[in-house]
Amino acid sequence: MSAITGQTLVTINVTDTLPAGVNRPAVLPNQCNPANLFTEWQPGSGPGQANKYFYWSSNIAASTPQIFDMTSVVCSDGTTGFAHVRESFCINADPTSVITFGGGSNSLATQWLSGTHTLQPGGIDHERNVINAAGYVVNSSNRYIKLDPGSNAIAGATYIAIGD
Repeated sequence: MSAITGQTLVTINVTDTLPAGVNRPAVLPNQCNPANLFTEWQPGSGPGQANKYFYWSSNIAASTPQIFDMTSVVCSDGTTGFAHVRESFCINADPTSVITFGGGSNSLATQWLSGTHTLQPGGIDHERNVINAAGYVVNSSNRYIKLDPGSNAIAGATYIAIGD
């Protein structure tokens, strides 16, 4: 089994430079760094730990949803399936088409995947549950991740999961 170490880091950093002569309202700062989501991974199956990593990246054909069974996906070390997903990323690199993320029977129950979520062109979804010992539980009732392109082909989609 893998020994996952390292970091995931999502940073949002915006600098707003106004034209000369334009006054900034006092309540708005010039620079904003509202989110810096950082996870330090250590090997194991407890809080803040992981020993499985899954990575998939490809195009998705029109009207052909990509469905991952998280109980049987092949992880980087050759083992199959997760007991818990602690962090995941879904990236839609297509410049014009949306992906419907989630939905269907037995969807992995994360903070919002009890329904569906529209991932806009160029969009990224980040799900994280590293504090509680379980993470998002994977079992026969909570197991599928679905990326549905609808009637449009998707040129470039990625799904990454980290957990145990």
